[in-house]
Amino acid sequence: GGLCQKHSQELCSVCFCDPPVECLPCGHGLCEDDWRGFLKCNLDSGTVGGENCLRLKCPGERCPLFVPPRIFKRFLEPADYERYLRLRVLSFVSDNPSFVWCPGTGCENAIGFSRRRSTVRCSCR
Repeated sequence: GGLCQKHSQELCSVCFCDPPVECLPCGHGLCEDDWRGFLKCNLDSGTVGGENCLRLKCPGERCPLFVPPRIFKRFLEPADYERYLRLRVLSFVSDNPSFVWCPGTGCENAIGFSRRRSTVRCSCR
């Protein structure tokens, strides 16, 4: 991360006032306030599974690039970044047939298993 390359835009893609403080590889970038607002808005307005922020596209017009996790880490407040990380874990477990959530009351562990084993044991038991 860092300042945008010389070939990138010279102004933020949202406010067109300030220079971008971080650009994606496509060259699109936002100022610090707009990165914070863009990420927070998508985190807050997302679905329970996090699709809104986990598959967040570049704010550049019709740009297909996804916003990488390092951008979330840099611009979100710590509590919001923790929420984002939790959504990433939830998404990974739900999308991966080799992981299941522990059925133990109050347990939030995910357990990986091979298809050969029908039973798994969690560290909570």
